[in-house]
Amino acid sequence: MLDGGTGGCEDARVEEGKDHTICDDIPTKAGYTFQGWSDGTNTYAAGATISNIQSDITLVVQWQANTYKVSFNANGGDGTMSDQNFIYDEAKKALSKNTFIRDKYEFAGWNTAANGSGTSYDDEEEVENLTTSNGATITLYAQWSELYTVTFIDRGSVYANVPQTTVDGNVDLTTCFMFFLKKSS
Repeated sequence: MLDGGTGGCEDARVEEGKDHTICDDIPTKAGYTFQGWSDGTNTYAAGATISNIQSDITLVVQWQANTYKVSFNANGGDGTMSDQNFIYDEAKKALSKNTFIRDKYEFAGWNTAANGSGTSYDDEEEVENLTTSNGATITLYAQWSELYTVTFIDRGSVYANVPQTTVDGNVDLTTCFMFFLKKSS
């Protein structure tokens, strides 16, 4: 019985009292590693011999869920974060909260590619089954949004603390003579 896997051995007929060698064909199942065949009492490896068979035997495949880790890359930011361990088919688990910082940038989430072209994840998003490979490391790269400075100029003088009024939560710029957005340097 393959329990969701593919491959493995064909059924066989064996005379009473004879031995049977289990085939060497190892079944596969996405996200799992083959651990052997069990008759409920004993577990046998592929290619093992069962001696002195006295009755019908049903062998059930034994699987172990693969483990993998997620590594966090600051991608231009500063700080460190510990790797996070996962088990395939385990209940969804939140990614670790970002602790990286980057001057003049705001954290914008994670991506499987440094340039943001891969799969994106939110900070602390609940995830599962990021890979089927046992022992794999998935690297998530911090994504950053550049912050800009708003500078108010009144008759050529730069004011660092210009009073702002808001209308419905938006800054009212009607009291300023000039307004421009410049990239932080």
